[in-house]
Amino acid sequence: SVWQSNIEKENRVDDEFPTPIAFPYNFLGNYSGNLNISDNTGSISNVPTEFSISKSNDQDVFIYQFSFIQGKEKIINKYMLHIIDENNGYYAISDDKGLEFMATLIKDTLYCTYDTKDTIMFTSFQFTNEGKLRFNIIISKKSKNKGKGDTNLSNVVQVQNAVLSKI
Repeated sequence: SVWQSNIEKENRVDDEFPTPIAFPYNFLGNYSGNLNISDNTGSISNVPTEFSISKSNDQDVFIYQFSFIQGKEKIINKYMLHIIDENNGYYAISDDKGLEFMATLIKDTLYCTYDTKDTIMFTSFQFTNEGKLRFNIIISKKSKNKGKGDTNLSNVVQVQNAVLSKI
């Protein structure tokens, strides 16, 4: 058959993306770049952004933070990444404002989805062996309307993307 072959597939090593076991240990440090914020009208702004991740005193907890300039003020958002089950890629993230949500590592990318009162947040963090962090946030607002089949509706209202480089 076309789908079967007697030729052994070569075991390729992907130089850009690390193996899951490397996360987050091989990516500790500081990253810098610009965060692009867009909505349905186009780009709203490009914001200089810094990210850092470090080990805490607890072997199963890492500390990370994003900082950016808003107006004339430097905003710092602090988080803790808790290892729940490293073999299965399960993590928890908490912030200094009381939020806590789950995260899953799939193919070298950490994915998080959570909702608050009227907002659904989807984030992804992808670290590469090239010293890059690709970061995405998709923000949706919940609708009071229901779709067919009693589905909950929401509209994407903002997308944030960054490619930060290790410094």
